[in-house]
Amino acid sequence: MVCCVLPLKGVCTANITMNAPRLKQVEEIFESALAVDPSVRDVFVRSHCGEDIELLSEVRSLLECHNGSTTFLETPAIDLNTVFPAAVAAQTELEDPLLGAHIASYRIDRRLGTGGMGVVYLAEQRQPRRTVALKLIRPGFASPSVLQRFELESLALGRLKHPGIASIYEAGTAQTALGTQPYFAMEYIAGRPLLQFAADASLSINERIEILAKVADAVQHAHNKGVIHRDLKPGNVLVEAPAGPEPIRSLLAARRDAQPKILDFGVARISDSGARDESMHTAVGGVIGTIPYMSPEQFGPAGSDSTDTRTDVYALGVIAFELFTGRLPFEVRGVSIAAAAKTICECEPPAPASINRELCGDLDTILLKAIEKDPTRRYQTASALSDDLRRVLVNQPILARPASAGYQFRKLVARHKVPAALIAAILLLLVGFGAWMSILQARTDRLRVVAEQEAIRANEAKVEQETQRVLAERRELSARRVKNVLIDSFRATDPTFYRSRDTDTRRLFAEEILGVGADRVASTLSTEPLLQSELQSAISLIYDNLGLYPEAMDLMQRAISTRREILGDQSPEVAELLHSYAQSAHSSGDFDLACSAMSEAASILEASNLRSRPLYNSVQSQLGTYLLSAGRIDEAMLAFENGGLLSTPIKGHEHRVYAVTLNGVAGVLNARKQHPEAEAVLRKAIELASVDANQDEAIFGSLRNNLAWVLYQQRQYDAALDQAHQSLTIRQARLGKDHAKTADTLQVLGIITAEAGMPSHAEPMLTDALRIRETKTPSAKGLIGESQCALATCLSYLGRFDEGEPLMRAGVANMLSDYGVDHVETRHALDEAVRFFQAWDKPDAAREFASRLRPVPPDEP
Repeated sequence: MVCCVLPLKGVCTANITMNAPRLKQVEEIFESALAVDPSVRDVFVRSHCGEDIELLSEVRSLLECHNGSTTFLETPAIDLNTVFPAAVAAQTELEDPLLGAHIASYRIDRRLGTGGMGVVYLAEQRQPRRTVALKLIRPGFASPSVLQRFELESLALGRLKHPGIASIYEAGTAQTALGTQPYFAMEYIAGRPLLQFAADASLSINERIEILAKVADAVQHAHNKGVIHRDLKPGNVLVEAPAGPEPIRSLLAARRDAQPKILDFGVARISDSGARDESMHTAVGGVIGTIPYMSPEQFGPAGSDSTDTRTDVYALGVIAFELFTGRLPFEVRGVSIAAAAKTICECEPPAPASINRELCGDLDTILLKAIEKDPTRRYQTASALSDDLRRVLVNQPILARPASAGYQFRKLVARHKVPAALIAAILLLLVGFGAWMSILQARTDRLRVVAEQEAIRANEAKVEQETQRVLAERRELSARRVKNVLIDSFRATDPTFYRSRDTDTRRLFAEEILGVGADRVASTLSTEPLLQSELQSAISLIYDNLGLYPEAMDLMQRAISTRREILGDQSPEVAELLHSYAQSAHSSGDFDLACSAMSEAASILEASNLRSRPLYNSVQSQLGTYLLSAGRIDEAMLAFENGGLLSTPIKGHEHRVYAVTLNGVAGVLNARKQHPEAEAVLRKAIELASVDANQDEAIFGSLRNNLAWVLYQQRQYDAALDQAHQSLTIRQARLGKDHAKTADTLQVLGIITAEAGMPSHAEPMLTDALRIRETKTPSAKGLIGESQCALATCLSYLGRFDEGEPLMRAGVANMLSDYGVDHVETRHALDEAVRFFQAWDKPDAAREFASRLRPVPPDEP
């Protein structure tokens, strides 16, 4: 953290009037020191200057200028033996006779830094009470030129009142322990140099633009008041920020409102006619400023001064270049002044975008315009620069434009005259060569005519080929339309597409039509296998919706075999049919077959890099449902996550897939006895399914059926009965009274009704559920077993144990055979059997069923 307000060095100025021999001695020592390693350079200078303090001070001042120092705190302290010998020897401020002293109304607390001509102290003003930075001329250095520059700096600061410029409070002279001292008091800023603040606060590109625009505003204010700074550099710009060991988050929190402050107007020029231009020139080289930030016009001959406000604009451009890229446009530190001047005046800077890709476009153009060598091509004012910077922030067109190709070419020729002359000669040769080529061109024209005639004939053949292609596409389109008409005709029998008041009569009619249609497709389309496969798939889906699962699976299996043979086992079209085949297998109660088919579909889509398609999400969601039915709960949850559980649905058709996924997740939570969580997930699924304009009533029947079961698990019987009745109404109207899915809802409604204390009302529901499952899904022994156990439990509530016993025993046997003893539904049935025989007062039978239960493993719910 730098807590200084006014850097005092880094400017190439001469403080002492020197004759020609003295000037030559300074130049010789200075040039020799440049060839010495910087770490031992001060020792080298001391050894050559000896006891000549003035000579040592002048050489050091030139070296500090050449090195481009940013603030006096960043370089070794200069020799103060002439002022405070004891303090320098002890490397302490205790011997400074001004510490604790009063100058005018200021009490000096501590020294902030020392430069080539002055010292800055931290002081306390009595009235008004405030902390200030007090600048004094070093004793022994009060030459006329130094006093003149000191007066100029206070005059310049007195003109400026801007939040981006350190304010001056008072200037005057006072008697001190070291004699008469000119002084001026100014605003004390606790801050960091611009580059350090940007790095410490991790400023973004836009934040760097904002802070640089504020600096340009302050520079424009100075120009409006007739003041040209002439030594702008990052070290002369401090940004107010938390000091010292403050947490970095405090710095980051303050970065948006951070205010930069411009300091050190020691070499400023007052440009209006009413003020004296007291600008000083160095005796060596005739330049003013810090080398890396000086504009080309600042390297003019001694005694001349072509600088104006555009000099400060150039320095702002260099500061911006370093702020955005982390490096200077010209690396001139460590070389002689003459070499540095040649580089800055003649070499072209690299494109900022080549260093930092974030600067491509407008920022690259702005930075290069700001450091144009020709002042007339540069931004003419600091405000023009800040305006363009702010246009970048709001995505408005900037006023600067990249240099034209002609301008860049002229610059290139000026820099490389010999190569340019060589190129001109080559161009003359090319002109002569072109004349010869024109002769050859005439001969080529004749050959071209022959080639064009051949091309016309080739084009006619191409047109004929394109005509045939269009005709083939039209024939294919016609065939596709015929196919769609056939599929739509079959779908007219599908209860999920079209309603009918007499669902059962329509079902019988549909079965007859589909049977005839399937036979005709098999017999008449053997020469069109892909069309045959597509029609078989369409009829299979209708069979599935009718609850005719064996017929659906048989047709779908044929369609899959055809596509495997023609398109290959890894074809996405095969995966699409496997998806439908697995649905029918699951509905028929063959959970293992459903899991196997759906897993193969997922593998095919993954191998084909089709994870992003909606079909893949649907496959994973359905696979999770089938794994859950098979009792593989952890695998089911993984499939739901792969199916897009964490994604957000965007389009209407995606809401249904997401609702299906949530439906399965609720099943996992319910199996883990997380009933409130399962209820919340199901209600969210119902909300998502309701978003679609064309609501799929089939999904509502499933969601409300499952919500009823979860509410029943929480003993919320009234709410559970309401949801179950809604599900039954939907399924009976859409699928018919004897559909397998209708049986699912009848069983849930019957169990809830019985548990709610109405077993006599529940008995016919459970009887119908058992009848439908035995009729429609005779191979689904597990599902039939669930219905047998549920009806037996209901009969036990009516005291009819003798009727319920064979049902209970048959139900448990079916579930053990189909599901196995570890399935959650089998364990539930065994528990029901134990309670059944305990209520009947048959402990031996109860123990018989209890003995089949093994302890629940730690990883199971």
